[in-house]
Amino acid sequence: MSKASLWNVDWDKVIEERFGVDVETLSRYAEEHRKISDFDFPCKPGDTLYVLREIYIEQRILEYTCSCVCVVDSGNGPIPVAVSCKDLNGYIECVAFTKQQFGKSVFCTRGEVESVFKERKAHFESQMKEFGTLDVEELERRRKEVNEFLRGRI
Repeated sequence: MSKASLWNVDWDKVIEERFGVDVETLSRYAEEHRKISDFDFPCKPGDTLYVLREIYIEQRILEYTCSCVCVVDSGNGPIPVAVSCKDLNGYIECVAFTKQQFGKSVFCTRGEVESVFKERKAHFESQMKEFGTLDVEELERRRKEVNEFLRGRI
């Protein structure tokens, strides 16, 4: 093939036949990939994420598996997010976490989340002791009563 014949090739058609998408779509995919690689994200697809959730006055550690890392346009610019989607008895739960949540409520290791959980629990118990004369057992009993009451209302 001569150099002159290379200029006469319909490259858009060659790309579409090779990759199965038109040039604009392929260009958009490449741009999205570039945006994602510009952000240094703390996790990758397949990683287990540990989330510290406060449900009413009770704290729980929830586990999620990162399904994908993508860039979302928030209107104020692109924001990288980690997305987890899982099937829960026929329902699909999708949760997105921003980079700012990592280290505060989302963690990459169980050790990190457990240490933060213990710190927050100790802090909460010390505050409760300061505000009243309730011992830890009485506080735990009242917390359970409140949670049971709230579960009944939902």
